Amino acid sequence: MTPPPPRPPSKRVPSKPTRSDVNIVADDPALASSADLLRELAAIEVRLENGSKVAFRMETELLFPTDPDAVREAATKGPAQLAFWAYQAERALHAVRVQELKTKKVESEWYIRYRKYRNEQTDDFPTEAQLRADLDLDDEVLAARTKLHTTKQQYGLIKAMRDSVEHRIYLLRRLTEADNNNHAWNAARSSDR
Repeated sequence: MTPPPPRPPSKRVPSKPTRSDVNIVADDPALASSADLLRELAAIEVRLENGSKVAFRMETELLFPTDPDAVREAATKGPAQLAFWAYQAERALHAVRVQELKTKKVESEWYIRYRKYRNEQTDDFPTEAQLRADLDLDDEVLAARTKLHTTKQQYGLIKAMRDSVEHRIYLLRRLTEADNNNHAWNAARSSDR
């Protein structure tokens, strides 16, 4: 497969830097908590291996039961839930690594094309900075980098969900152990009487 002929460098101007989405504000009792906002978050969408998309509400996945029997039941189902999210996180990490390779390939192909183009146009060897600037403005390279960033963001969301489920299971297990120890202590205490 022969690559298409090189394009001249794009004349597009880079976008302006954006403001940070995180600001520190004065203490205000009217501010929402992250737990309140979790209820309002949209679902996290996962594409399964069969290609179907499934949406999970984060609040539902991380729901913490208050009834002791429901705590025990949730603790027994927790490992399967963790296995699901750990598997999804590994699949998402694999997607990131594949996209990194694709991005490097696109960057390498265009790096060679731009170097050849600049050599032919100027009869001089281009500097590394010139070639990197050409790459930074190339539409195909930008599209590959954008897809990589999106894939990394998706992995981060799924990994955060996996970590949250893991923490929930740890707490459920501790509560179950404490409840069992409390029952055993109460039983031992009543038998001493």
